[in-house]
Amino acid sequence: MRLKNRLNNWISIRMGMVIVIFLGVSCGSMRSSTPPPAKDRLTEIDSLERLLPDCPTIASTLPLLRRLAFLYQQQSEMKVYNERLYENAMAVDSISVAYLGLKNLAEYYYDQSVRDSLEYYCSLVDSIAKARHEYPNVLFDVKSLSSQDLLWLGNYELAMSEAMDLYRLASNLDHRYGLLRCSETLGLIYQRIRRDSDAVVSFSGKP
Repeated sequence: MRLKNRLNNWISIRMGMVIVIFLGVSCGSMRSSTPPPAKDRLTEIDSLERLLPDCPTIASTLPLLRRLAFLYQQQSEMKVYNERLYENAMAVDSISVAYLGLKNLAEYYYDQSVRDSLEYYCSLVDSIAKARHEYPNVLFDVKSLSSQDLLWLGNYELAMSEAMDLYRLASNLDHRYGLLRCSETLGLIYQRIRRDSDAVVSFSGKP
């Protein structure tokens, strides 16, 4: 499972050096980064799902969809609510929320080892970013997932190619967050192909 790989990623990175990366966008409607106990979670889900059809506007559905997607972590319903979150956010031009939905979907399919779907949601993030002439953090998040997915599939050459392309983009933009994500991915690739000294340099943020 990719969840195990992601845990191993974290351990490897901590061994190289401590890198603090702030992922995602702060969510005011989320009271905690950890889902509540099962009983409380089910009660909250039931309440939110009852409220959702009565939302007076599309915009007012966004916090509910966002919370429901969070409460359904790693379950098929998570996918459904993130898809709705993305679609509704685009309908009201709430781009940051749309990006969040796409990032969550990319992570879901990464964890499920479904590359076609991962690539699809990566391409949606890329298309929106290009149309808006911007380079949001989420772009580096999802493209790093794509490179790491290739790594676990054993396609080291293509994984390295994608990671280096992304690193050059981040470097040209002097995009600090992008550089950190790229350094993490390159470190994992170097570590897997037994270039340990290069891995240490990458984890230090200097590929």
